[in-house]
Amino acid sequence: MWNGDELALDEYLAFVGFDGDRSPSLDTVRLLQRGHVLNIKWENLDAVLHKHVALDIPSVQDKLLRRPRGGYCYEHIALFAGVLERLGFDFFGIQGRVQMGTNSIRPATHGMLVVRLDGEQWLCDVGFGTSPLAPIRLVDEDVIADESWTYRLLRGEVTPGADGWTLSEAAGDGTRPGWMSRHTFVLEPQYPVDYRAASHFVASSPNSPFSTRVFVQRLTPDRAYILDHRALHDIRPGVGRNTRELTPDQVLVALRETFGIELDADDSSLLLTRLAEQ
Repeated sequence: MWNGDELALDEYLAFVGFDGDRSPSLDTVRLLQRGHVLNIKWENLDAVLHKHVALDIPSVQDKLLRRPRGGYCYEHIALFAGVLERLGFDFFGIQGRVQMGTNSIRPATHGMLVVRLDGEQWLCDVGFGTSPLAPIRLVDEDVIADESWTYRLLRGEVTPGADGWTLSEAAGDGTRPGWMSRHTFVLEPQYPVDYRAASHFVASSPNSPFSTRVFVQRLTPDRAYILDHRALHDIRPGVGRNTRELTPDQVLVALRETFGIELDADDSSLLLTRLAEQ
């Protein structure tokens, strides 16, 4: 179903630094998620520049592993699902509604995976950008300390009449107290065709923030770098946030030096035009 047979598995495992046991265990998926999140970048440049994002395994693997690029959630999920399938994991896809502190009902446009192991379910959210470094066990009121980041998972009504889950993060950048909801989700299985439909909206609709505004993220165990169009944020959990406003030319430099992303001449020129439009 997830086209794992098209994946160059050894190449992926080498890229994320995985050299452990390949059995479908909790230790394996923990190492895979950590390696994936820390080594594969998050960005939406294809959506901004071309209004199209390819989700087939050969295209995703070429872009995320062989070219100095990254991708957004549906690309990350396509790749990670292919890996889990090849390794024999029992899992299914879901979609979440991104909130980032709001209470409004937004479309379900965030792809994730749920792995079943020994009677328990684990959320693998590898495509959020500043993603958890480890799977999160689906347990109500569970607080998860992820090195410098802390998350809380609550079960309850997430939209009128729908029982589900809310994943929140501790306000660890020193600017906000308490918890901020990241996204909500229900455990309704999703399939590659669902992700393709949602990705088409995210990449091409004028109502999608990801089709018009540049977002790039890179995560380390104790730091997050986030490019929000022309604002570059350097966030240290529990310490604070440093923000610089960049010129369009400085954005290209930051992509290369901070995020390790190289664009060809045509895309660089087009990005300069997009950045100057806002």
